[in-house]
Amino acid sequence: MLILPLGLLRAADGPGVPGVGLTPQEQAWLQQHPQIRVGLDPAWPPFSFFDRNHEFTGLDLDMLQLLQQRLGVSFIPESARSWSEVYAKVKSGGVDMLGGVALTPERTKDLNFTESYMEFPVGIITRDEGPFMMDFPQLEGHRVAAPRDYAPTLMLQRSYPGVQLVLTENVADALRLVSRGQAFATLDNLASANYIIKDNGLSNLKVAGVTNDEFELRYGVRKDWPELPGILHKALVSISDQERETLKSKWINLDVDDVLASRRHEGVLLICLGVVGGATLIVLAWNWTLAREISRRKKAELELEKARNKAVDANRMKSAFLANLSHEIRNPLNALLGFTELLKEEASDKKFKKYVDGIDAGGRTLSGIINDVLDLSKVEAGRIDIRPVPMDLRRMLGETEALFAPCAVQKELGFSLEIDANLPPLLLLDELRLRQILYNVVSNAIKFTGKGSVRLKVACRPDEKTPKLKTLAIEVVDTGVGIPPEDHQRIFEPFAQRLGQNPQLGGTGLGLAISKKLTELMGGHLELESVPGRGSTFRFIFPQVSEAPPETRQPAVRKGDLADFKPLTVLVVDDLESNRELLKEYFQCAGHIVLEAADAEQGIVCAKANRPDLVLLDFRLPGMNGREAALVLKTDPGTAGIPVIFISGSIHLEGETPAVSDAILLPKPLVYADLVAALHRLLPHAVKPI
Repeated sequence: MLILPLGLLRAADGPGVPGVGLTPQEQAWLQQHPQIRVGLDPAWPPFSFFDRNHEFTGLDLDMLQLLQQRLGVSFIPESARSWSEVYAKVKSGGVDMLGGVALTPERTKDLNFTESYMEFPVGIITRDEGPFMMDFPQLEGHRVAAPRDYAPTLMLQRSYPGVQLVLTENVADALRLVSRGQAFATLDNLASANYIIKDNGLSNLKVAGVTNDEFELRYGVRKDWPELPGILHKALVSISDQERETLKSKWINLDVDDVLASRRHEGVLLICLGVVGGATLIVLAWNWTLAREISRRKKAELELEKARNKAVDANRMKSAFLANLSHEIRNPLNALLGFTELLKEEASDKKFKKYVDGIDAGGRTLSGIINDVLDLSKVEAGRIDIRPVPMDLRRMLGETEALFAPCAVQKELGFSLEIDANLPPLLLLDELRLRQILYNVVSNAIKFTGKGSVRLKVACRPDEKTPKLKTLAIEVVDTGVGIPPEDHQRIFEPFAQRLGQNPQLGGTGLGLAISKKLTELMGGHLELESVPGRGSTFRFIFPQVSEAPPETRQPAVRKGDLADFKPLTVLVVDDLESNRELLKEYFQCAGHIVLEAADAEQGIVCAKANRPDLVLLDFRLPGMNGREAALVLKTDPGTAGIPVIFISGSIHLEGETPAVSDAILLPKPLVYADLVAALHRLLPHAVKPI
């Protein structure tokens, strides 16, 4: 094992540098862990590698320097002979975290991941004479050179068994095999492939295709350090776009053509000095060869750059399309469902109430379908990050029972909940995604069960590999129609349903596909047991789950309505009149004063003139957006203390940073109870005494 200290870079005040926003608990954790060992790939330029002077260098080491400056601890880079050996070290406890590592289902069993800090497209590299190909299925039946234990290699092993893998120790070895014709293709992120191709003079290679996948650089942290990913995330957020671009320009756009050319000219000079009689011929021949090689190399570089730009533009267009689609659909849905909720409270005539209930049910069904489609798109694009937080699984299971038991009773079905007595009070899991999985599968169980019962069972035991961690097993058992063996794989494909399914039962065929993918992203796997006519069991296994200490329990949120608060002046900033009308109705019915603005500029003027108690800002506004408007308000002493609630209909809600530390971000369609809960958090002093 090679240990390569970065040097001690002290933050001004030790752990918890101003601007990073660490909590006292996080600062204390860093003080207890002043040195953190980081495993890095020894041969993966430009991210981490040994240069010609045998110095360990690269983008990832520069990134660690930035983190070290912000957190005031020492990151100690360590490497080995290969990436496989580095990864083995984190599993055995030899290092504490890995840098420049991609999230894969296999790795989530060993590591907790941060969000990505840089992304690069994945390309397929072949010889010049090879065909152009745009995706992995076209590699089936070919010999593909693949670095051992790299993320693209794991993906090929998992999803494309027909590919004939030729395993290598690193990317450079894989590219050389392709260059020599000993392998048909290889694949890697284009930043690394571009660097190695130029540095090794592999001028007979080309980018045959750019896949839809992106290689996302993350940090992977040992499972028994659940605090560190959150600390790293805060430090990464504090790194500015300019600092990131500086790193990219330093490492990703290196031009080694001039260096290579000068070395070849030195060779020509030596030959001329040694063989005077043939100097002219040698120089001419060498210059011709040199010019040809440089031309081919520049052509390859141009193709790589074009492919990279095309991939980046395609991803940007897809993201923009999904964001706009989400915004444009969720905005009117917000008004539709909100006003329907108000009508349900006012409706007294049974016939009229039935109509309103139909509108509400249809709107919520449409909302669910939209969310499923967008969630599937995010999962397939790798844009869903798993965020484990301390959660009370018993409470969530109880809420699931309270939600679905009445649905079962309506169909005259039994519904039971069985919880293992050994289940800890708090576990580190992604509560949002686990809830989504359970709701999908439990609702399906009730839908496809005509008689009998639905059972929700939870078992918890010490993990076989790491006893101090837990293995969690959640089962949804029904006595419904069952699933034929030939459909066991098919039902997990997007938009697929069981053959012969009753069309009256409806559904998009997305729920199980999303649940399976989310389970794998959380490091688990899904098992299905089913007998046609007797029922099905869906079993979700989550290994190596950490138990959270009791002091991390989230405080309970008080429930109520907007009438719980003393009279407030509320400013609503939204470009859609229907959304402003809905929020105005919510607040005015509870005795509050509502001010309105149709864009950010009007909102800023109104806030400065009236000093409201609360500002509700749409995240996407024409001209200046909600984030920018909030920053203007927070930099003005007269409005800096006004609480802000952002309301967003974007598909990328999880990735939207409020830019105001005490702001709350709520999704559209807006849920009234969530709005009330947000006010309780922001305005506890304004609650009426009970």
